[in-house]
Amino acid sequence: MYWQPIKLSVDYMPSDQYAVCSKPPVFSWGIEATDKNICQSAYRIKAFDDEKILWDSGWVKTANTTALYEGEPLKPGMRVTWQLQLENRPGEKSKIVEGRFRVVPKILEGVKWITQKDNEESSVIYFAKKFQCDRAIKRATLYVSGLGYHVVSINGKKADDAVLQPMISNYAKKCFFVTLSVEELLQLGENTIGIRVGDGWRRNPGPYLDALNGRTVDLFGIPQLAARLDIEYKDHTIKTVSTDDTWFALTGGTVKSHLFDGEVFDASKEPNGWDASAFDFSGCEKAVYAQDVGALIPQFAEPIKIQKSIKPIAKTMVEDGVYIFDFGENIAGYAEIIIPAGMKKGDTISLRFSEETGLDGTLCMDTMRCALSHDKYISDGQDEGNIWSPGFLYHGFRYVEVKGWGGIPDLNSITAIVVYSDVDNQSFFRCGSAIVNQIQENVVRTERDNLHGIATDCPQRDERMGWMNDATVRFEEIAYNFNVSRLFPKIIGDIVAEQDESGAITCTAPYIYGCQPADPVCSSFLIAGWQTWLHYGNKEILANNYSHFKAWNECLKKNSDDGIVNFSYYGDWAGTVDSCVSQEIPFSTVTPGLLMSTGYHYLNYVLLAKMANILGNKKEKEENEKEAERVRQAFLAQWWNEETGIVATGSQGCQAFALWLGILPEDGRKKAAENLHKAVAEIGYRLKAGNLTSRYIMDMLAHYGYIDDAWKIITREEYPSFGYMIQNGATTIWERFEQKKENGMNSHNHPMYGAVGSWFYSHIAGLIPLSNGWERFSIKPHIPTDLLYAEAHLDTMRGDVSIKWFKRYDELHIHINVPYGTTATYEYSEDKKTLTHGFYNFTYPI
Repeated sequence: MYWQPIKLSVDYMPSDQYAVCSKPPVFSWGIEATDKNICQSAYRIKAFDDEKILWDSGWVKTANTTALYEGEPLKPGMRVTWQLQLENRPGEKSKIVEGRFRVVPKILEGVKWITQKDNEESSVIYFAKKFQCDRAIKRATLYVSGLGYHVVSINGKKADDAVLQPMISNYAKKCFFVTLSVEELLQLGENTIGIRVGDGWRRNPGPYLDALNGRTVDLFGIPQLAARLDIEYKDHTIKTVSTDDTWFALTGGTVKSHLFDGEVFDASKEPNGWDASAFDFSGCEKAVYAQDVGALIPQFAEPIKIQKSIKPIAKTMVEDGVYIFDFGENIAGYAEIIIPAGMKKGDTISLRFSEETGLDGTLCMDTMRCALSHDKYISDGQDEGNIWSPGFLYHGFRYVEVKGWGGIPDLNSITAIVVYSDVDNQSFFRCGSAIVNQIQENVVRTERDNLHGIATDCPQRDERMGWMNDATVRFEEIAYNFNVSRLFPKIIGDIVAEQDESGAITCTAPYIYGCQPADPVCSSFLIAGWQTWLHYGNKEILANNYSHFKAWNECLKKNSDDGIVNFSYYGDWAGTVDSCVSQEIPFSTVTPGLLMSTGYHYLNYVLLAKMANILGNKKEKEENEKEAERVRQAFLAQWWNEETGIVATGSQGCQAFALWLGILPEDGRKKAAENLHKAVAEIGYRLKAGNLTSRYIMDMLAHYGYIDDAWKIITREEYPSFGYMIQNGATTIWERFEQKKENGMNSHNHPMYGAVGSWFYSHIAGLIPLSNGWERFSIKPHIPTDLLYAEAHLDTMRGDVSIKWFKRYDELHIHINVPYGTTATYEYSEDKKTLTHGFYNFTYPI
């Protein structure tokens, strides 16, 4: 018999990450076993700092798979190893498994910010500091925050494998510091730490700012650095090296770095060896102190990393000396080149990036809007064979235009480097439809390209912001496809940082574009918290943010007339052309904006009631339920026709949204669903809806028995459809269903319509979480007539949740895996069963 603990987590995050020292962490785990009758009866946890034991829980008799740390106080700098062993009911013990975490300061205090005197706009600052290590080192921890982005090296070696650090925030209110273990890079004697700092979002001028109408963006300012290196010697003495005005501040080869426009590197200006001890800093200017910004807090969310490299699949010479490289898929990242032979000093290799080529095969910059997306490498004449890539930006692209190569570049001369937040897991969905599998692949790729410490709207043009309106449906899909146990709390924190005294949040977080208060459809604020509880069991995120969630809904209440929210900016945004005022200003004319605003106001009350119940606040629960009913009655009075079963205009979006909310009277829902079916069928199973309700249409058609309608929509290949995008060569999800030529709303890597990916898991596979960390979930697959097979695997904190169904030999077979510590409610046809952990096989005649 085989069984063991799996999925070790600390504070609802995968182990081997950080924990804040100001509070005891929560440990959690799953169990994997070959015998479905295995049950945990007890656990024992030991925690160590090096070899010193901090805590021994002893054997705790319980079936719970969580435990609160009760050992010695944790202090910054500790690197804790914790061991877990379980016992089952027969008294057999599992093997011991280990997890790790580092303890970091809750706030990094007393560290000075420095910058370069008279720093030229967009040039990267090279900060350096020499220091001595005069005895054997036990460990060394570097806390560092370079605004906008930093790259750290010590004695000529890069200190970590992350890129684009730290993550964007509203720097005026909070700045993230990165924690690095660097003892292996230090040496006895003289050492040099080098930290390059590029503008990133800290200083990002351009035409896009015209839309701000003169409003100041809090996070903008000069590039600056704060860092502290704590060295603990083996004799237990401590040496600290912090940023001050004794550090050097140089300029170097990266003479320009602009997040949207590109990076320029001049090899002749690079101070080679500047981050190593042999470098002579005499004559170099010292850093100067910069003004303080927001509090320095630890970065817990997964860093952005290089995820893969891609070689081009094709090369075309479109003009003399001008080559277009095609990488076969739309990505977010940058190009890495090998410098060719024959380059003379001053020779320049030009790289331009785009998602598209034009009708003549040359690079098409329309979807980039005002982003120049132009990198340049300037040779020093002695760099043959060197490898170069930019360090402080990313582009969204499939194609790269190369000029100035001097010869004929081959396919090995250039590589596309894909970067995104390190949130991949083992979850997947696939089925017997090639078109649907491609849609799912495009959804996942689009999300990856838009997860860079925030959930951006697009990776290519001069925007790349955390828009909260389209995230309302998107956040449900993200939690199925990725591990966002740390990214969602970071996003929630970004929103809270922008919330004002009235409770109003902003359209983008960190706040750059948009309005305050945000569009009322921004229930993404609450949904991120709710999904964090459902998928990861993080009750703390609800407790810490409940008051903020409530304040946002109170803001909407103040901006309501008799229960109807009285404003809307975007509503059901960017629908198909015939449902919009125009192609470029895509407000829906068939689904009222105030209906969308009021519906989400109602949803917020429903979620708040659920959260209050989880937090044990009966009074708040009842109050929110009462308020939800008040808004519900106002909604019904305004838009519900009980006799006809029509909501407002009867559009696909109106019908689906009201059904999805559960706001309609129970005896009228069937009629409302029939009207949704008619609204879809009468126009040939085309979507006629925007970025929000298109997802709800799919959900509600399946839920009310019209799964074949939904299947016709998802497998459609004529405009408007996801298949139409793919027929036009799309490898990611577009912002609009149209194949547009304009340079406005024309992103070809835009995740809001990718929200349909959650429908694959929740309805085709039928997997929906019902309580904390998948402790309870439902399994209710919806099986289209024309689909023969589907399967989904979810990598949850408790273990693998999976379903596979297939039709074969006139029978339907359904295979299900339920992990230990969970309970599933299974429903198909007439079957309704409660399933505990184990593997199940059901068979039905077709």
